[in-house]
Amino acid sequence: LRRPLQPPTPPPLMPISATVLVIHGSQMDD
Repeated sequence: LRRPLQPPTPPPLMPISATVLVIHGSQMDD
């Protein structure tokens, strides 16, 4: 518990990125 900035769960970062990409794509489509 010495590095709260770096969570021990890198997998969740992937789904987040995908969501962000989808959001950006949706905005661009708009």
